[in-house]
Amino acid sequence: MHTQSERDHAGWQDAEAAAASIPNKRLQRRLRRLLEQLSSAPGKPVPAACGDWAATKAAYRFFDNPRVTEHGVLSGHFAATASRFKGRHQISKEAPANKEWHTSRIYAIIRYGTFMDILKSSG
Repeated sequence: MHTQSERDHAGWQDAEAAAASIPNKRLQRRLRRLLEQLSSAPGKPVPAACGDWAATKAAYRFFDNPRVTEHGVLSGHFAATASRFKGRHQISKEAPANKEWHTSRIYAIIRYGTFMDILKSSG
């Protein structure tokens, strides 16, 4: 039997994929699968996270799709994050930790955008 926390953790990919500005259900399903694969292998390159050539090729095709944008993918993340904080009355004001997290998050988003640009220009 799974705990509520395990169900919540397992469902975050569904929430983010559903909230993303992706043009159709097939691409939303692909995004959900990519989120699952990449989050199960943090820091690993796409081929290692995907596991086999077919999944790796599908991932690169997703990133190369002109209908998939950085904004579209990240919009799901931002919406899901806002939803998780809805109803919370207080957010910690620990400046050093929050500043460090915020800075690292911005760099991660910048790197992701650069990664998407590289993928789209290499084709």
